[in-house]
Amino acid sequence: MTDAVRLNLEELEKAKNALFHIPADDRDDWVNMGYALKSEYGDAARSVWENWSQTAANYDAKAASEVWRSIKPNGRVTIASLFFKAKEHGYINGAVPAGNIRQREQQREQLRAQVAEKEQQDRDDTARRAKKRWNAAQDRDTPFKYETDKGFDKPIPGTRWDINQTDGTKVILFRKLNMDGEVRSLERIAHDGSYKKAIYGTSDPGLFTAFGTFKQTRYICEGVATAYTVHLATGDQAFCAFGLGNLETLTANVRQKCPTDEIVVCAEQPDPDKSKTNPIALARDVAIRYNCKIAIPTLTPEAGTDFDDQRRAQGLQAVTATLAEAFYPEGVEPPEVVQTPQPDKPAPLAAVLLKGSEIVPVKLEWLWEGWLPRSKLMLLAGPSKTGKSTLSLAIAATITTHGQWPDGSQYTGPRHVVLWSSEDDVQDTIVPRAIAAGVDMDYIHFVAAAHAIDGSERPFDPATDLPQLRAAMQRVGDVALVIVDPIIETVTGDMNKATDVRKSLAPVVEMAAVQRCCVLGIHHFSKHRYGSTGDRVTGSGAFVAFARGTLTTVNDKETNRKLLCRPMANLGPSDGGYHYDLVQTVVCTDIPAQKAQWGEFRAGDADDLMDQAESGESTDAKSALQEVLADGPVPATEIFERMEGLGFTKDQTNYARRKLNLQPKKDGFSGDQEGKTGKWSWCLEWKKEDGK
Repeated sequence: MTDAVRLNLEELEKAKNALFHIPADDRDDWVNMGYALKSEYGDAARSVWENWSQTAANYDAKAASEVWRSIKPNGRVTIASLFFKAKEHGYINGAVPAGNIRQREQQREQLRAQVAEKEQQDRDDTARRAKKRWNAAQDRDTPFKYETDKGFDKPIPGTRWDINQTDGTKVILFRKLNMDGEVRSLERIAHDGSYKKAIYGTSDPGLFTAFGTFKQTRYICEGVATAYTVHLATGDQAFCAFGLGNLETLTANVRQKCPTDEIVVCAEQPDPDKSKTNPIALARDVAIRYNCKIAIPTLTPEAGTDFDDQRRAQGLQAVTATLAEAFYPEGVEPPEVVQTPQPDKPAPLAAVLLKGSEIVPVKLEWLWEGWLPRSKLMLLAGPSKTGKSTLSLAIAATITTHGQWPDGSQYTGPRHVVLWSSEDDVQDTIVPRAIAAGVDMDYIHFVAAAHAIDGSERPFDPATDLPQLRAAMQRVGDVALVIVDPIIETVTGDMNKATDVRKSLAPVVEMAAVQRCCVLGIHHFSKHRYGSTGDRVTGSGAFVAFARGTLTTVNDKETNRKLLCRPMANLGPSDGGYHYDLVQTVVCTDIPAQKAQWGEFRAGDADDLMDQAESGESTDAKSALQEVLADGPVPATEIFERMEGLGFTKDQTNYARRKLNLQPKKDGFSGDQEGKTGKWSWCLEWKKEDGK
């Protein structure tokens, strides 16, 4: 029976009324209702289904179009299924509770608006970070291996290079532009072509990079090398979509902006090893939908799949000839081509440079001179049981009460403090400790929750909710310190990967600068005790490198107290430390609480102070080892025995060797044996090269 015979307008209207009782947000229901309508009314019901689909918060017009085309009625889901589902949601005898439907539609429209706003914020954030990294990247005159392997003797135009923070290798950066020519994201290709990926997360659909300016034809290509090859072969403008999934969106954008231009969609031959999608069929569908020509490379499967592969296998002239044979698929009516005068070639985008004479120097502001700078990220790191969180509240007390720092200087407050912690309960632990520390409770604010897009409260996630925190801080005003306990909760990804850590800490650093506050991130030491501060901090060394300084807490075994040091300070001195004690007290009549009580200043190199405190010896292992080696080379086995007699373990002895930058030697060769017995010897004159 044909659709025309089956179609009954009254029945379709009844089905429509029933359909709008059903929420469109559940994907299974969404697809099944499409089956039900199409099985009964055919394509005549498409507009009904798509209008209903738009009531879903996650509506995607492209996905809806693809799903409807893919629906083949199978008899298992019929119009009866639609009415059954509608009755579950209050449908009765064809009546339409218009008020309920309007209310539901208003709620969904509000939700869609909130989702769209959040997505736009994420896209704008991606664009901001992309522009910043592009401006910091460098131009180049020499091609990388990725380009020379493809036969290019010069760098691909419009690219820059940067360093991959994970492994230190070079990467090629490509701008991802919108139709207004604005940089909205970046694509990264390894110098040797071993990987290709976007640098940042959420970005606008339809982004591209382009080669050349328009003369007669605009070419839409999937990959970078293909687009550059097509430009070389034609001298015309070629767009790179950065992937098959973006091909249709980019083509739609180009057609909308250039309604009468000749556009050619450059297909690729199928590669069954990479994808089951037929790229020729997809390119043909796109060409039909947007009145474009299609060009298909002619080459054997062994030679490759795209026009870049054809260039390398057959030469550039073969690509030119194939592109000249581009054709309109059956059923496509060519647009009326109108020759328009071409504007002057725009000036290339350039970084913003400021003369030194145009920059007004600004004095660095401190919360605590030499220890806590304003507008910067700082770490407070140390092993467990050193009271890092408790010590941070002693710092908060000084800021909120116009108090004194341990060195006797007066803070110019009071100012506000914001604290987020995932490790201690606010009500039974943090607040009692804050009261015990003497914090002015009107000036400290605890991050309790974040808001979901529907307005409900949910747990605060510092990795994703910093925009909400910044908004809240602006309402409070004059926030001097933000405590994040622990700082690793801001990391999205692997905390042991430098790129993930740097990417995650960048918004934290920006928040500190914009809000003019110090962000104090609480961090932990790993289990091994010896080594530099950077080595001892848990996770990637990027935590220490990205912060402008690292304060450390250690247990002082000799005095049974705690010690705060500043071994890594980029903006101030890096020596000395303060003793402090963790004291138990009672607040609010009967609530036990812990507070940090400052002690005296201790002078000396911060690393040495930490080493002495943790070893429990007033004479450090480095000095003892120098005495053992004073008369020349000594076998390693003898060194460990003599150092043990002086009260130092093998770990301490090896740590002292590294501090002295000594290079052990064995039978005329050098090595780096730590504590292994044999014919190894150490000598004060045998130094490692470059301090390594």
